[in-house]
Amino acid sequence: MSARLTMTRPDQTPHALHMERRVYDAARAYMDAHGYPPTVRELTQAVGYASPSSTKVRLHDMRHRGYISFVDATPRTLVLIRRP
Repeated sequence: MSARLTMTRPDQTPHALHMERRVYDAARAYMDAHGYPPTVRELTQAVGYASPSSTKVRLHDMRHRGYISFVDATPRTLVLIRRP
């Protein structure tokens, strides 16, 4: 039996919440400008992260809390539900 890893952290620090809002707002701005959702790399660049993995962690945390939805391993499926 294998242990399942989760990328969701139960502790929501003010910094983490601020970064989630930045990711959400960057995605909203991209969608308003282009008419479709950004890729993880485009979102990473817009927020100023050095690595897409940081963006993926934020996106998974936000999905877990019900702020967004997306289909894993499929580009441009991001759906914004409510702002963190």
